[in-house]
Amino acid sequence: MSEPVIETLVWWEVAWNNRDIVVGAVLGIVAAASMMINGTRTPNPDTLLGKVYKMIEWASLTFGKAKQTGIKPDKN
Repeated sequence: MSEPVIETLVWWEVAWNNRDIVVGAVLGIVAAASMMINGTRTPNPDTLLGKVYKMIEWASLTFGKAKQTGIKPDKN
């Protein structure tokens, strides 16, 4: 086999052998992001904080109707 193929196989073997660490890290990131999203008010999406908040929302797997918009409704 060629060298790039062997390197790829070695990478996958290392990833497979450390799967419990990888899964734990991913679940930890999702849990921390979810706690942050649920514990703070949603900022206006047009601000810098709103854009950062959107990335944290993505990391917390909060999407669809489960999230708030951060835009205040008109009181007409």
